[in-house]
Amino acid sequence: MTPMEKAWAVLKMPVYDTSPYGKVKYYHGTKESNLDSIKRRGLLPNFGGIYGHGVFVTNSPSDAQSYVTSGQPTIIGVREGAGKPLPSNLIEDDAYFTEGIPPEYLVTGYRGE
Repeated sequence: MTPMEKAWAVLKMPVYDTSPYGKVKYYHGTKESNLDSIKRRGLLPNFGGIYGHGVFVTNSPSDAQSYVTSGQPTIIGVREGAGKPLPSNLIEDDAYFTEGIPPEYLVTGYRGE
């Protein structure tokens, strides 16, 4: 699947336009085995990881997928209603939320290869 096909698949997510929490604006990559927990608890901030504290997101679905280093990669869409993340000083086009992101602001269902 090409990067353009992956991006198009994200944009076609079935609940993309029907949520009161807005459209998908950011993307977070994780391994598929984390999905059940994320659906229940949302995205929780990383405490002291390689890039510091927070929930890290990007403007690019393919970048989000590339950050998954083990397991089957999955991309989670983050709706604009989650707020505005802080810009990352480390990687261009990346940002982070200092607090967790509740499940109602997330869209799961896009799976990378």
